[in-house]
Formats: sequence, C-alpha cells, structure tokens
Amino acid sequence: MNAEKVLKDSQKYFGKVADGEAPWTLIDVEWGKSFLHDLLQGTVDTQESLVDLATRGVGLGDLCILTERMRYERRTQLRATIWTHDKALAAHNPGR
Repeated sequence: MNAEKVLKDSQKYFGKVADGEAPWTLIDVEWGKSFLHDLLQGTVDTQESLVDLATRGVGLGDLCILTERMRYERRTQLRATIWTHDKALAAHNPGR
C-alpha cells in the first residue's frame, strides 16, 4: 500500500470519527493544568517520571498517549488498551 493511499484512507476515517460515524467513540483530550501535572509525574504503568521516560527514549507523543490512557482509566474505572502497531508503545499493554 502506498503512502498517499494510506493518508487518503486515514483522512476519510478521521472525518468519520469527527462526524460520529465511526464504530468507536472520539474522546476529547484536555491539555490543561491537570493533564500537564499527570504527564510530568509519569504514568501508573511505568511508575517513572517524564524525565526518566524521555531519557530512556520514550517520545513525548507516546508519553501523552500513556498519560491520557491513565486518565481515561481513572475517570471510567475501565481498563483500556492502546491500539497500535508501534512495538514500543504496544509494550505498555501487557496483561490488558
């Protein structure tokens, strides 16, 4: 599959998500004070701070995803799995 087709398909799917037509629910992410405090403290899964994780090579985007999952689980009392093909990010899904 070429990159242009992947991007066009992604654009179509993202449009469906934004319009409420996808088979899953879009959850708005807030980047306020509370989120930033959680991001700086690290996630429940890793028990490591932002600095520790970043020093080990975990990117800020992945850290934001892990932080939002932790916040989602805290809000809903549900377990959440990160749906990804990225092996480093998927490594945070064991036992889920």
